[in-house]
Amino acid sequence: MIKLKHLSLIIDLKKLNAFGEKFDKRFGFDRLVVWVAYFLAAYATIFYFFSDSIVAYGDAESHLNIAKRIIHSITPGFAQLGGIWLPIPHIMMVPFVANDFLWRTGLAGSIVSGFSYVISSLYTYKLLKMLTKNKLASVFGATIFMTNPNVLYLQSTPMTEVPLLMFFTLSSYYFVRFLLDDTRLSALIAAAFFGFLATLSCLNQVIYLHRFLRQKMEDLATRDFQMKISVISLRFFHDHMNVVSMLFLKSKNQSPVASTQSTAM
Repeated sequence: MIKLKHLSLIIDLKKLNAFGEKFDKRFGFDRLVVWVAYFLAAYATIFYFFSDSIVAYGDAESHLNIAKRIIHSITPGFAQLGGIWLPIPHIMMVPFVANDFLWRTGLAGSIVSGFSYVISSLYTYKLLKMLTKNKLASVFGATIFMTNPNVLYLQSTPMTEVPLLMFFTLSSYYFVRFLLDDTRLSALIAAAFFGFLATLSCLNQVIYLHRFLRQKMEDLATRDFQMKISVISLRFFHDHMNVVSMLFLKSKNQSPVASTQSTAM
């Protein structure tokens, strides 16, 4: 029981948790998080659409145009991908930029970022629930993420940060799931796969994930045979992450370090 000295508020945690369990059984917190995320995403996107802020960033317009050039340009095709940006967000936008209205207004990118926001919200809740075993605390944690003003704005734009958040959250969720049960090799493979997609979404992530995965491989390699099999899986995606990212940047005559610095400027 929590008593606040200067406020007439008493919270009985046992009753609160019991209420949470009943609510979850009847309606499902997973479903609640998804519907709240959908509502917030739609509300924020409508607000920024009518305030002409969806493509306020010059980068947002560039992301839309790169995706559009894949299907509609003098030389259409995946060779249009590039610049200093990595390709996954642009590939995700391709089905939507085919519609001129969605392309011109920036809503093509809003759909991709909004979907990524909803998935990120759901898996933030699931990750917290897996770690804390407390559903109400997990809902509270997910709510902090969902109501972050910066996230709400970015999820309404064609920027690459929210797809990055989605892939990183998915990678973290499956990696923690593997750590809690190291017989789940599929969870480790999923963590590596989503980490791989994260590094092809935003340049800021490449260096961090490289260091993170190297450290995890060193930790796992000291364990038993099952861990060594896991290391092979993790190393496969780690090495391919490096090769694909570097070749992609090389093909566009970009230095990975210079590109990361330019995005931070």
